[in-house]
Parts: sequence; C-alpha cells; structure tokens
Amino acid sequence: MPDTGARIITTLPLGDLVQTNGQQGDWYNVTVSARNGWIHGDYLSEAKPVELTSTTPVAPAAASDDGTVSEHASGDPVRDAVVGRCDCPYDLMRNGRLCGGRSAYSKPGGRSPVCYW
Repeated sequence: MPDTGARIITTLPLGDLVQTNGQQGDWYNVTVSARNGWIHGDYLSEAKPVELTSTTPVAPAAASDDGTVSEHASGDPVRDAVVGRCDCPYDLMRNGRLCGGRSAYSKPGGRSPVCYW
C-alpha cells in the first residue's frame, strides 16, 4: 500500500524507465529491475526528461543603449531545478527535498556552478 511513512526500497535516477502495474489515487504501483513498489505520480512522466548537458547558463541580455536592463534580476535562478543533481541550492535530491546547503554552490572549494544571475 502507498504510504509516505513506508520504508524506501530504492531511489531512481532521473530518466529511469518503470513499468506501471496499477494506480491508487495519485500513487502508482511500479516494477523496476524486478522490484515492485509505489511511487507518487509527481515523479513520473510519459516522456523522458531532458537532462542538462552544462551547468553554465546563457548570459543575460546586456543593457541596451537606451539604459534598459536585462529581463533577469540579480539573485534569480539561472535555470529550473534539476532532480538528482545538487549543483544549486534550488535543485532537488532524488527524494524530492531541496538540496539547500548540500549543493556544490553552497560548499566552499571544489566546483562552483553558476546558479544565480
């Protein structure tokens, strides 16, 4: 039976294929690698998600000659959140929680992805 308090059997990488066996409300009974379990419909899609190939964003438009500023405000995220990669604080872990302080952006040293305009 689907239950948010149940033990987690496994986590799935972004884009993994699952076989659906039935539905109960917003939950789907699925089979993955010969294991059965339940997954909430928010984590399923009919199309394979597009994976980002680079964490480097396209630069915002420069200010024009008439003095207008770009459409992006300082501090805005440069892209939508990505599930399963904690490059930026607004990305989501595989369990659906925000990466926050666990992100590469938030840790000193190492990789320094561009996350905000």
